[in-house]
Amino acid sequence: MKKLLGIVVLGLLLSGNSNACEKEDFIKYISAGKNKCIAILNLGKIKKGKKNLIVFLHGDGSPNSPRPGVPKKSHIRFAKELINNDNNIFLFARPGYFIRERGSSEENRYSSGPRDAIKSTIVNYDWKNFQILAPALQNLRKYYKPEKLILIGHSGGAYQGGTIHGKVPGLVDINILISCPCDWEIRKKLSNGKKWETKSQLKKLKKYSPSFNYEDIDIESLNVLIVGKDDKNTAPGVSEYYYDLLKKKKLQVKLHIIDGGHGLRSMPTVGSIIKEYIN
Repeated sequence: MKKLLGIVVLGLLLSGNSNACEKEDFIKYISAGKNKCIAILNLGKIKKGKKNLIVFLHGDGSPNSPRPGVPKKSHIRFAKELINNDNNIFLFARPGYFIRERGSSEENRYSSGPRDAIKSTIVNYDWKNFQILAPALQNLRKYYKPEKLILIGHSGGAYQGGTIHGKVPGLVDINILISCPCDWEIRKKLSNGKKWETKSQLKKLKKYSPSFNYEDIDIESLNVLIVGKDDKNTAPGVSEYYYDLLKKKKLQVKLHIIDGGHGLRSMPTVGSIIKEYIN
């Protein structure tokens, strides 16, 4: 029933998709529905029919970065560690971001200079972006025909990945969320006491968060949460809260609280933990 629900949801997202991404080649671009494109970066040798299709969703990055719309190099290095003969691996440029000078569709593209942290966060997590990402994942899976689709997200990418997993059951087989802001209200309480969100913004961030969209997660899928014990951005308690929600629903979920902070480079064991689940 849940997989059928996922098919229905994807059907709605893909409706009107006759004018798909003209640049689609399944190597540099993938169609994301209604004239939308996601820029992708393939890592390692790509071939149809490999056991696993791994898609990595990068984090938001620093608002004050000289190029805030470009994923961190550390995310690319991390994804490369997962290369082996069983895995097709792609890093998605999330909506509005760029990779290798190639951009993904989104209304409010990031400029080459510093961006407004509040505005960009709200835009990042708008429902329009989920409507772009979910069809892109479906199209990539349909083309490469893996046994399993493994979605790995860090920080903001984990937020989006977790929500897609709940909104479109049956699409993702293993959902790995690293440093996840899975519930924005809990995050606000635990992470440095940040107060920048207005009530309307907080309501919107809550509405599209994984913790608000987990009821229809496929019981056959595996959920893995990884967070640094010294993470000041998305405190361990945020992942623990989401873990408890999934456990109460009797879903398959694992939680790893490890040495490190928020960034991937600060967590020395994160790669070895992920390999346990994808090999």
